[in-house]
Amino acid sequence: MRPTSWMVILLAATVLAAPASAQTSVDKTVPFELDKWYELNVKEGPVTLHRIRLERTGGGGLKARVTGGEDEYRVPVKVELEYSNISSTDWRAVFRVSWVDESGETIDGYNGSHQLDEKKDFDRTGGTVTTLRYGIGRARKLRLLINVKPD
Repeated sequence: MRPTSWMVILLAATVLAAPASAQTSVDKTVPFELDKWYELNVKEGPVTLHRIRLERTGGGGLKARVTGGEDEYRVPVKVELEYSNISSTDWRAVFRVSWVDESGETIDGYNGSHQLDEKKDFDRTGGTVTTLRYGIGRARKLRLLINVKPD
């Protein structure tokens, strides 16, 4: 066997032996809808990802309070994940949530990393993104990518 052949075989074996934890826990595309819970029911080790939603929040953000009114072009959207973590250690969830138009082009989204607290039967985590009302009106699909791993 030539030296380059055994190097290729070694590289392939290394890639195949990579830990399964490097895989995405959730990789899902669903129809876009605000204020709707999307069932996930994904178990990754001691962590269960129950469901996720995008919720339109009442525009009273800091800018609205400072300027004396709501921004007519923007809307805050809260991304909320329900989970359970039965382990005695915290885990981390890395989010990449995006909404896309009918042609598959990304409009906007939310990226974040959140701690999944230990010994929680049921809890919620997430964050808020401010996006254009125009984009929300054009969104057709919601792309959900969530990875979880020990913290």
